Amino acid sequence: IDGGVSWSLLVGSSNWSARHSHAMVAMSSSPSLLLCGGVAGSGDRSDVWRSLDGGLTWVLVVQSASWSSRGGHSLVFVSSSESVVLIGGGSSGSSQGDVWSSLDGGVSWVQLLSGSLLSGRRGHSSFVVGSSGELLVVGGDGLSDVWRSLDGGSSWSVLSESGGWSVRRGSSVVRLSNGSLMLLGGESLLGGGGSMLSDVWESHDGGVSWVRRVNESSWSGRSRSVSLSLVDGSMLMLGGLGV
Repeated sequence: IDGGVSWSLLVGSSNWSARHSHAMVAMSSSPSLLLCGGVAGSGDRSDVWRSLDGGLTWVLVVQSASWSSRGGHSLVFVSSSESVVLIGGGSSGSSQGDVWSSLDGGVSWVQLLSGSLLSGRRGHSSFVVGSSGELLVVGGDGLSDVWRSLDGGSSWSVLSESGGWSVRRGSSVVRLSNGSLMLLGGESLLGGGGSMLSDVWESHDGGVSWVRRVNESSWSGRSRSVSLSLVDGSMLMLGGLGV
């Protein structure tokens, strides 16, 4: 509640198994959080969990959803249709380009796209733009393209084949309150990979064109960090690999 200065533990252990590369979304039409899939010790998951109290307690919605087990996918909530949309992800070295939608809080899912248009990807970022249900998908591991959907995820068109940033994975992308997109760091895939980046790229036109704002930031190079946009226009970056 103080912009990231201090933190308190909500719960030491939840009902769902320990995991990474899962996706979460807040459903603004109700005080609900949804957690979907991810990679657990026993393998990839396709379960869906819901919290009605800000993450204190969780209830299993479905053990095995219609979409295949995966990690590295994204979730968005489209308020115009009150739907949750799941995009991409991967399992066992393969990446998916499919899109799924749920109108009942994650209980049932309908496939909107098989993946023939939106190429397979994981580690990407997705956003809802405005109140009309426009969706954006930015990059992903080894990708620098930007895609847009005007119908809630059923059809897509490419806005940019390449944003200009070097091939990488684990970047963090933030949409600011003014509509700008910021891409932060990641792990370079050039020369065999392993080099952590701290550059910052910005787009003022919804992802069509990008400009590098910072070559090396004051924060150390990292991948898989979590970055958030605050209502005052500032950003928060939390952790990551390589820190």
